[in-house]
Amino acid sequence: MNNTFSFTYRLPTEIIFGRNAIEKTGKSSQELGKKALVIITKGGSMRRYGYLDKLLKSLEKYNISSVVYDKVSTNPTVEIVRETSKLVQEQNCDFVIGLGGGSAIDVAKVTAACAVTNVDPKDYTLGIEKIEGALPIVAIPTTHGTGTEVNKYAVLTDTDTKAKRGIASTKIYPKVAIIDPLLSITLPKRLSAATVVDALSHAIEAYVKKEATKISMIYSEEAIKTIFNYGPQVIKDPTDVRIREHLLWASMCAGISIDIAGTTLCHGLEHPVSALFNAHHGEGLAALLVPWARFTRPAVEKHFGKLALMLGLHGNDIEELSYAFIEEISVLIDRLKLNLKLRDFGVKEKHIDLLVENALSFMKYNIDSNPRPASRAEIRNILLEAL
Repeated sequence: MNNTFSFTYRLPTEIIFGRNAIEKTGKSSQELGKKALVIITKGGSMRRYGYLDKLLKSLEKYNISSVVYDKVSTNPTVEIVRETSKLVQEQNCDFVIGLGGGSAIDVAKVTAACAVTNVDPKDYTLGIEKIEGALPIVAIPTTHGTGTEVNKYAVLTDTDTKAKRGIASTKIYPKVAIIDPLLSITLPKRLSAATVVDALSHAIEAYVKKEATKISMIYSEEAIKTIFNYGPQVIKDPTDVRIREHLLWASMCAGISIDIAGTTLCHGLEHPVSALFNAHHGEGLAALLVPWARFTRPAVEKHFGKLALMLGLHGNDIEELSYAFIEEISVLIDRLKLNLKLRDFGVKEKHIDLLVENALSFMKYNIDSNPRPASRAEIRNILLEAL
């Protein structure tokens, strides 16, 4: 690993964390403009549980009008962003609010950019264009997985090429992140588990990358410790707001760690799975995380060993400890009742080469950043192990 004490970092997002934080949205947004586009998912939960109503009332209190877009789906596409960015322009919105999981917030981020630049979102997704400007963004997560509320990333899928790629730009940092644990207590158990695995994968992958720094590793360690402690608890008692507080904290920490260091091969292999088979990102990671860790272990033995000691695991030497950490990941996934395989998403052996090709075509930046380099044949073997 490079010198971890050499880094430059600035987080330009104001973070408002705590119960009933959503009620502070209007006050925190009043300097951003007088009209907002609020982006939510199409499932109806934001309305059903009253979260959207709380948000709109907070905006109204500070004379901020709003327009609501409610058609975002899991694994959102460039077509959705074309609609939302057009809506921003037609309605003369000053800023964009994403309320929900990573899908809603990521759409808000790219919408904010496209509304200013008039670039087609496909060009951002395929890396043809770089984001040079954006409207202000407010991020309000209702899940504890992506950490997108505190980082410069957004993920979109291009349905034509089947490319699901990360878009990175300092222009799409949210101005404000409203992190309210009361908004996550209605999250179903399976989605709760999936988002836990997403945050865990962020923290572990960022921890072992050569771009990791002292500060990013501290955030990763905090996220990992918290997730191993509170992850299984959320399955037993999903309405316990105290548990949700800790998991949102962990997700935020993991989001900051990937903002600094980024992700690796594990994410590089999952994005094709969710792009081609519409798997939930966290569930796809649940199938891939252990096979990826087994493959990568020889290059990050000391890192995995250190994490094992942090979790109170035992081993006679660093090699045993590194294996113990991987086994602990497997145990956690089992306790989360998320012991999935790629075949559970409809992947068959005949699809493996298609997944490999998609990964090498669109996710090479993640693949190349893995601590242990992976050949085409090795990528195929990891996917087969996950099948």
